[in-house]
Amino acid sequence: MNNAGTPTRLTISAAAMLGVIGLSGMANAADDLPSRAELWKLIQQQQKQIEALQQKLGAASEEVKAVAKAQADSSAKSGAAAPEWTQRISLSGKMEVDAVTSNDLNNDWNATTGDSSSDIVVSTVEVDVAAQMNSWASAHTTLKYEEDADGSRIQFDAGSITIGNTERYPVWLTAGKETLPFGAFPSAAFADSLPKTIGEMGGETAVILGATASGFTGQGYAFNGDSRVSGDTDDTLGGYGIMLSYGGEVGAVGVDAAVSYVNSIEDGNISDTLGTGGAAGNVDAIAKRIGAWDAHLSLSMAGFTLTGEYFTAAERFAAAELAWNGQGAKPRAWHLELAYDTEIKSYPVTFAVAYDGTDEALDLGQPEDRWLAIVNVAILDGVSLGLEYMHSEDYATSKTGARVAAGAGDDRDQVTMRLAAEF
Repeated sequence: MNNAGTPTRLTISAAAMLGVIGLSGMANAADDLPSRAELWKLIQQQQKQIEALQQKLGAASEEVKAVAKAQADSSAKSGAAAPEWTQRISLSGKMEVDAVTSNDLNNDWNATTGDSSSDIVVSTVEVDVAAQMNSWASAHTTLKYEEDADGSRIQFDAGSITIGNTERYPVWLTAGKETLPFGAFPSAAFADSLPKTIGEMGGETAVILGATASGFTGQGYAFNGDSRVSGDTDDTLGGYGIMLSYGGEVGAVGVDAAVSYVNSIEDGNISDTLGTGGAAGNVDAIAKRIGAWDAHLSLSMAGFTLTGEYFTAAERFAAAELAWNGQGAKPRAWHLELAYDTEIKSYPVTFAVAYDGTDEALDLGQPEDRWLAIVNVAILDGVSLGLEYMHSEDYATSKTGARVAAGAGDDRDQVTMRLAAEF
């Protein structure tokens, strides 16, 4: 008991001693402490300072709020229309620079017979502008620059207005200058396929009516082309056409198919070489309108795409307009291609091989057979570098035309390296 109580007594004694010392210190310092009146005065002064600081902080807070509100109002007034406007406009395009080396076919009347050539050209610069005015109306225009054998040129390639909203209603109408829905011409090659070279209906001002449902699309159109039937003085919408297409999947296979018809193929790409009296591009007095058919089918699966397309005139041209072995020509063209898309060390790569052919197209300056091999690598986002080898074979010397007297039985090899950018 005595031992247990000893620590308690020691603690109390120590506390007592500290208390005595503390009281002694306070007594000694009592003379230095302010009086109650002085303390009250100090408290009042501090309270006034605190109130003044609170007023200043409140004023600063209100000023910050006012500045923020003014900035928000200014941004709303100056920027409300801008974001809406920019959302309505989309800009896209592409640029292609080609390094080409080739030896020319002897039957090409635009080239020196048997010559080899090499060049670097800006083959294409294209800018597309699309505007969505509202959910039911849009506009589209395309400006294109091409450097070719006829010289560099900038042209207004397309411009149209479309009324329709296929998400809410399946029918639409487009009016303006557009490439008409005739043929599809898909290809991984740099060179246009021969069906496209002969059959494309580009740059016509037309009215196009379309409808779509369950992957199927139908389009019909009317236009007034440059060609005129001899003796016909009317300047009317004499051109028309139709296209039926399907895009979708059948099991694991992607399908893209179409068949199309136009009643006046002379208003298309071949108008530059077609003509009366042997004059290329003269379509003011043709014997009659010549219709044409095009069909294409693309099947894709597991990175592979197999494409086939066939073009044919519906009947023969007059011999004075387009000749073949002493009579009018009925040109035909086809394209067959196998492409494979893959990645090599994270770079998207396309490999493709293709075969093109024509019949009765000697007067159009086209080869009878053509083989192509292509490899194209996306080296950067939106930038690709590719190489294309093309081997073309001319018609035999026994085949005759008008502007081209006869085939040369010759061939041409061409290698193209292309640097392309898309945005």
